[in-house]
Amino acid sequence: SVCKGVLRNGGRCKRLARLGDSFCWQHVYGWKNKLWAFVESNRTMSLVGFAALFLTVGGLFIEWLHSRPPGYLQAGFTRVRERKLFVGERLEFNLSLINPGGKPVDGVFAYTDVVFFKPDFPGEQVTRSVQTQLRAMALKHMQDATNAGSSGVRVDKGEVLWETHAVPNLGTPGFTSEQVRDIRAGTLVIVVYTWARWRDEPKDYEQCGALQAPTSDVVNTGNAVWRLCESW
Repeated sequence: SVCKGVLRNGGRCKRLARLGDSFCWQHVYGWKNKLWAFVESNRTMSLVGFAALFLTVGGLFIEWLHSRPPGYLQAGFTRVRERKLFVGERLEFNLSLINPGGKPVDGVFAYTDVVFFKPDFPGEQVTRSVQTQLRAMALKHMQDATNAGSSGVRVDKGEVLWETHAVPNLGTPGFTSEQVRDIRAGTLVIVVYTWARWRDEPKDYEQCGALQAPTSDVVNTGNAVWRLCESW
C-alpha cells in the first residue's frame, strides 16, 4: 500500500508502506518500526543485496583457499637424547618430517633411518653409494606398505611425523669399545636419513646428515654437529 504520510509541502507521500501499515519507513515512529518498514518495503532489493554480499564473501573465501601456498614436507630438527658415549650405552635420535605449507599433503609415504658409515679417511663425506642403499630401503618400505593396501597418510598443515631410532639397535649390548673409539676418532660415522614421497609432487624428498666426531663424552642436541652427505 501507499504511505499516507504528508510531506512538508503538503503533498502526499508516494513511498510504499509495509503490508498492513499506513506509513512508510520514513514516516513511521520508532527506530525498530522504521527498520522493519524499510526491509519490508524494499524486500526485493534487500534479498538481492544479501545475495550479492553472500556471493562476494564466498568468492573471496574461495580465492583465499586457492591462494594459500601448497603443502610440502621437509625434515625437522634432529633431536638427540642426552646420552654418554660409553661402552654398553646407545644414542637415540628423533627424526621428523613437518608440513610447513598452507595446505594438507596427501598420499604421504615416509621413511627415516640411522646407520653407521665407515669413511676411507676422517672427514670424508657420506658417499652417494650409501645414500643409494638408504633410498633403496625407503622405496622397499613404501612398496611393502602399498602391497599391504596402504595409499599413504595425510599430513595436515603444521603437522609433524616423527620416529625415534636407537644406535646401536635396541636388543643389542650397546656400543662396543671399538665403536666408541672409532666414533670419537671420526673413523666411524653415524648417518641419519629422511625420505618422503607424496601425491602431486614429482620428485622425492630426502635429506642425509652425518654426525661429526663428538668432542665430549656426553652427546645431546646442543653439542651434536651435523654435516651434509655428499651432494648429487
